[in-house]
Amino acid sequence: MGFTQMKLAQHEVDQKNMTEKDNNSSKTHSIFCSPRWFFLGFGCILIGAIGHLAVLPFADVTLLTTICAFGILFTTGLSICMLGEVFVWRYDLVATLLVIVGSVSTIVQMNTKVDLVYDRVRVESIIYSQRCAWLMVMTLVLTVVSIWQGW
Repeated sequence: MGFTQMKLAQHEVDQKNMTEKDNNSSKTHSIFCSPRWFFLGFGCILIGAIGHLAVLPFADVTLLTTICAFGILFTTGLSICMLGEVFVWRYDLVATLLVIVGSVSTIVQMNTKVDLVYDRVRVESIIYSQRCAWLMVMTLVLTVVSIWQGW
């Protein structure tokens, strides 16, 4: 739902920019300032991420990874059906196959012999570890660089 709202907000901003261009105006609208993009789109994605973090101590990470991968494929299908997006075979087929291969390889390599127990102390130690901090820093850097290149 979040990605759909972001895409619909992008369509609205594109329409506004085309109208401004037709009126010979140099004014442009930014998608990041759109309330629909920020509150509905990004908000839904953020709520989903918080939900995944909340169930992390109670669910297997392999299961959550597979659900996320299925969500990406499901969103791709919905964007084609509901938003009129075009499936570009050259890029989308490769990306879809990589998501499927990654999910299958994650499930195949799953450790079923030892049942790991995640209690509150272990989850806190994982979340507050130096490795997790570096992961968050790199994720934020890559996100900022991606947004910066889009402008």
